[in-house]
Amino acid sequence: MNMVHELSGHSVVGRRSIGTSPRGKWRRTLLATTAALSLGAQNPAWAVCSDGTTLPNDGFVVGRDAQVKIAANWSPNVFTAAAGSLFIPDNSVHEHNDPAQPLTAGGHNWVFDQGSTLCKETDVGKDPKTGLSTGWQIPPNTATDCIVLPVVKNGTVTNLGDIPYQGEAITPTCDPEILAGTSMTGTLATYNTRHKSALTVLPANSYFNQLGCSISHGKATTPQTATSWLFVAGIKGGLFSIQLDNVANGKIGDSGKTVGPQNYYSQIPEGLKLTNAAISPNGMFAIATSIRRATFVYACFNPLGDPGPITKPINPNFFTPSGNAVPCMQVGSNGLKQDSTTAFGPDNQPYFGGQRVVNTFDTQPGGTSRTAWPQCIWENNGSTSLADAFARGSAGGVGVIAGGGGGG
Repeated sequence: MNMVHELSGHSVVGRRSIGTSPRGKWRRTLLATTAALSLGAQNPAWAVCSDGTTLPNDGFVVGRDAQVKIAANWSPNVFTAAAGSLFIPDNSVHEHNDPAQPLTAGGHNWVFDQGSTLCKETDVGKDPKTGLSTGWQIPPNTATDCIVLPVVKNGTVTNLGDIPYQGEAITPTCDPEILAGTSMTGTLATYNTRHKSALTVLPANSYFNQLGCSISHGKATTPQTATSWLFVAGIKGGLFSIQLDNVANGKIGDSGKTVGPQNYYSQIPEGLKLTNAAISPNGMFAIATSIRRATFVYACFNPLGDPGPITKPINPNFFTPSGNAVPCMQVGSNGLKQDSTTAFGPDNQPYFGGQRVVNTFDTQPGGTSRTAWPQCIWENNGSTSLADAFARGSAGGVGVIAGGGGGG
């Protein structure tokens, strides 16, 4: 089992103790991890891991569960200050495409470690029963498997060396058979011919699918084959997305997705000391916050591009825009003295952790009121739509998160 606990699409990784660090540090981390897991798995007795296996509702308990029979992490002497992790699907089968090495369960763990940097972890220790890994190793700090952000001053990259603190990933996939009809050639044209329903609206289509098909230009993709994007923030730069594409399978060497181009969202002002980034599950919004420097919440609209209405065919000329062309603005405040975690839930609502309870905008997340996300972005400030609000930079409609020092 890959040792990542996935909670509403987000993963939690325990901080390891190194050297002579006290056992209490491990216990506090384990309790924090357990609390986070319990929050996201109230109903089922077991939560589901990224690779389909399960873990107890109350988390792994030292001395009870085989994974933690003793108070030690699964990968000792590896992580120094892990702030989170993500399981990102890819087309790999075995680590390094080597059948003698562990199975990867169709993806890799990417760990945010302040002691090294954000890296795709190497699966090690092949379990004789399952063939899966029993631990991780941080790979050599190479440009293909690790991410170091640039330092940006006055719109210019002046150096490298910024380490992202927390972030999220998205993998927009494409099912061309649920798109609205189109006159394109190939698979979609075959679909139209079969159904004789050009420009017919199919209710199963979604913004996420429209985006994934726009990116792939109508080619069917899966989480393993589609391009992924990591959204991260750097205290010395700002908000970035990093493109991740698969390396070719078949030859022993690197496997899975590797680091590609970085995209900088320059419409967010410099000097904000951003640390946390998140992307909504449908891909419509990216947000960035600072852990304790300020309470603002910045958002970018259509950060991977505007796929257009789901009732229309995809644009055959679609491309992912440069970050400087994506509209971004301050949309509200989290009202927290410390924003320990910024994340989107599976309901496409932003959530902020810094108090005993998790906060979001409005007391009824996702409701129909003018104060609920995302209509609060534009319905309270004279804008005519989301696009209009971002085009004009009409901030101030969202306010402060419910329970975070003010009204939603």
